[in-house]
Amino acid sequence: MKISDLKNSGHWPTLLTAFLYFDFSFMAWTLLGPLGVQIGEALHLSAQQKGMMFAVTILSGAALRIALGLLVDQIGAKNTGVIAQLTVMAGLAIAWLVGLNDYGATLLMGAVLGFAGASFAVALPQAGRWYPPTMQGVVMGLAGAGNVGTVLDALFAPRIAAAYGWRNVFGLALVPAALVLLAYVIFSREAAVDVKRKKLSDYWNLLKQADAHWFCFYYTVSFGGFVGLASSYVLYFKSEFALTPVHAGDFAAICTAGGALLRPVGGAIADRIGGIRSLYRFYVTAAVALVAAGIAHSLYLNLGILLVASAALGMANGAVFQLLPQQGHRRDDRSRRRGWRSRRILPCELARIFQRDHGVVSRRLLDFRRALRAGGVRPRSRENSLAHDVGRAGPGPHLIRENFENQRHQLWNAAFAASAFARRFRRAEPR
Repeated sequence: MKISDLKNSGHWPTLLTAFLYFDFSFMAWTLLGPLGVQIGEALHLSAQQKGMMFAVTILSGAALRIALGLLVDQIGAKNTGVIAQLTVMAGLAIAWLVGLNDYGATLLMGAVLGFAGASFAVALPQAGRWYPPTMQGVVMGLAGAGNVGTVLDALFAPRIAAAYGWRNVFGLALVPAALVLLAYVIFSREAAVDVKRKKLSDYWNLLKQADAHWFCFYYTVSFGGFVGLASSYVLYFKSEFALTPVHAGDFAAICTAGGALLRPVGGAIADRIGGIRSLYRFYVTAAVALVAAGIAHSLYLNLGILLVASAALGMANGAVFQLLPQQGHRRDDRSRRRGWRSRRILPCELARIFQRDHGVVSRRLLDFRRALRAGGVRPRSRENSLAHDVGRAGPGPHLIRENFENQRHQLWNAAFAASAFARRFRRAEPR
């Protein structure tokens, strides 16, 4: 796939506005991280309270992502995105005008900013529905590269807070929020695909699938690791190496930039070598880097190691989203393979049935029909089914026994022909 294919497929204004919407949303979601030092000093928060402030923000985004995902299926991605953006802007305005006066207010603000973190459930489906499965890795990576917003947080939020006060950071954030909302409303479009409204039972059935749990696990490790590190870098560099909040923000921006900018690269690598295979490489790289960062205690060495860890987790995030659209296609592949097996046993089973005593032929046909149903194969027409005719006619053995003696020779020929066909089919079947 070439990057130029993005212009010939899908709708690039929607892809661009989805990126901008997600970029600002991610910036707002992680805003309390770079401001954690100044807010903690102003409110005299302990290290545990500052950690809880970050945790509530992240957990709120994770929980609200489910709610917004349900809303996307009901009213569309664009309407859901507008509602979430207005909610975040209201929270920023209150924090700017009223302020965060105590620890409880910071937790409440973190819960409101969770609507920004839930933008994943809006931006990525809206952009991905415009493009074919072969481009999902790059498209999801580009739309999801909006997590570069955390880099902007680390660069500018501590500087603005040092110059004008941390409360004014929330007020200034309203400017890009309004511009992004305007562009999103004007240029983004819903994909012209038939999206059926889901019932709650459909989501419950999805949770019963083992693959859904594996995808959640992969995503927890990749994205949870990335956003957790991004929210803690400023505090880490300040506490471990005694840097000022501004300098700690600079180092945090360098680390998070790797994961944010390389997310599309992870999706492209997954498109090329496969999602699972790429995840192996990214996870191992991140694990080795994090262990090395815990052992080393040198400013620039730790900077390089944590840059590698964030980059690996960011690319793993792109690989996870490349896997998701392929799930339906893998299920189709399994159905096709099951069809191959059914077609292979069909001639052999017919031969076995015809070689049995004619008194149990009808029962065998009915058993065989049930076996086909269990294997996922159904006859094209119920009315033309011999087993159905037997069952409808009353006593099945009598119906076949009347003409069996006259057709015995033909049945044996069919049995031998079916056996020969089965042998040829097994030799020709691809493995």
